[in-house]
Amino acid sequence: MFDLDFINLLVRLISIAMLGYAIGSIPICHLISKRRGLNIVEIGSRLAGSSNVTR
Repeated sequence: MFDLDFINLLVRLISIAMLGYAIGSIPICHLISKRRGLNIVEIGSRLAGSSNVTR
């Protein structure tokens, strides 16, 4: 049926995709602004983006 190497490769690819999705879903701009003591949605353009964090 399926080769064991193919299954291992498939498991690795799915694991990497899930890890990338999890890391990408972390709102870094919120974490940085909270560390600075700011509420990012109350200042600047009121959008939670990196350009608003650097202002």
